[in-house]
Amino acid sequence: MVYDYAATQTAIDLTYASPRLLSVIDTEMERSEGTAFGRVIRGMTFDLEERKVFRIEPCPGRNAAHGSSAKDRSHDFKFRFGELLDVCDEDSYQMLRKLVLDHAERAARKADPKRNADVEACLHHYIAYRPDIYFAESEDIKQSEDLVLYLTFAGLAVHFTDFVPNADMGRCALFRTVLNPVIVPYRELEAFMRPGAWRDELLALR
Repeated sequence: MVYDYAATQTAIDLTYASPRLLSVIDTEMERSEGTAFGRVIRGMTFDLEERKVFRIEPCPGRNAAHGSSAKDRSHDFKFRFGELLDVCDEDSYQMLRKLVLDHAERAARKADPKRNADVEACLHHYIAYRPDIYFAESEDIKQSEDLVLYLTFAGLAVHFTDFVPNADMGRCALFRTVLNPVIVPYRELEAFMRPGAWRDELLALR
């Protein structure tokens, strides 16, 4: 049996730009001959002075990224993000987990489903299956894709890439709404920040 897959770009947006840093989010839908579709969600941050591209990455000594692959069953989801965040000890990880989930819950409670069809479709599912599955130490995590992080002027975007257990809720991950990504103000992330140019620039934003 031969399957014909085609990828359709659903969005590519510049979410942050300065003389030093650029961030983009790229989302694609992969359709097959059936009704199911796959998702490609990439957040990339470019350090123009260093000429490097950054995404969420594992802490030193780890080979698998946050929340990832079938080869990794350690359930160790601590991570680094570029020259900005270092979440590589348990206390920091738990603090960040709570911070992100608090903002996720606030967004869900404030969301108005009448203003956006995707919000209406996803809101009940989002509340029923909170995104803490991406941080929890449960077997469900092995079905999940990685978190995607990128910069915005309002704060750090934490983009959830799946809404298990319902595969048909892929739209909730693929199309950005007030529910996803979760935006965490940089000032609230100061405790996790690494010293350097990224920190100085982002904390100076008003």
